[in-house]
Amino acid sequence: MEHRQSHYAGDLSKPLSSHAVKPGSGTASAYPQNWGGIGSGHIVLAKEDGPMQQWWEAKVIAQEGEAFTLEWRDHPGLPPIKRTRFGLALIHPNPKAR
Repeated sequence: MEHRQSHYAGDLSKPLSSHAVKPGSGTASAYPQNWGGIGSGHIVLAKEDGPMQQWWEAKVIAQEGEAFTLEWRDHPGLPPIKRTRFGLALIHPNPKAR
């Protein structure tokens, strides 16, 4: 039987870090205001490839047309993932509203 290593954000064997966004910390610009504003350095939601298909915060590290390369915000050591613009979700750009 082959053992396959998990590489998704919801992997329970990987501890979560405490990257909490604090209101007033100057990070509001990390959240794009609209779909057309998604670009390198922005934080968006992306669906994992794992069995639960959950959405997690991810940082855009590259863009090629409508395809984005992302890294999981809380798990930057995992391999990058690729998603199209339609495979992402926006996070409200005003942290105080969350």
